[in-house]
Amino acid sequence: MSKKRKKKNKKNGFTMVEVLAVVTILGIISVIGIVAVNGLIKKGNENYYETQKKELITAAKSYLQKNQALYPRTSGEKKEITLGTLQNNNYIGEFVDSNKKPCDINGTKVEVTFVEKGKFSYKAILNCPNYSD
Repeated sequence: MSKKRKKKNKKNGFTMVEVLAVVTILGIISVIGIVAVNGLIKKGNENYYETQKKELITAAKSYLQKNQALYPRTSGEKKEITLGTLQNNNYIGEFVDSNKKPCDINGTKVEVTFVEKGKFSYKAILNCPNYSD
C-alpha cells in the first residue's frame, strides 16, 4: 500500500531547476537575437548612406555635364557642388537621412578633384542629422 500512496502524492509539474534552466536558455537566445538585429540595423544604415553617396555623385556628374565650365582645370584643384545647387537645378530630389530628416543643403556636397586631363575624382560628403562618418 505504501507504494500506491507515494504514487498518488507525487505531483505533476516542473521542478524549480527545470524552470530556471528554461529561463536561462531563453535569456541567452534573446541576447543573441538582440545582437544580431542590432548588427543588421547597423549594416542597413551603412548600405543606405553608401547608396545616398552614390546618388549624390551621380547627380553631380550629370550637373557637370551640363555645366562643363565648372570642372576643375588644374592638377589638385577642387570644386564643390552642394546639395542645394543640385536640388535648385533639379538634378536630385529630397535628400534625407535614415530617420527621414533632411540633410543640410550646404554641408552635404560633392568634392570634384582634377586628376589628369579628362579624369576627375568624386567624393561625397554627407551632413545629415543621423549620419556620422
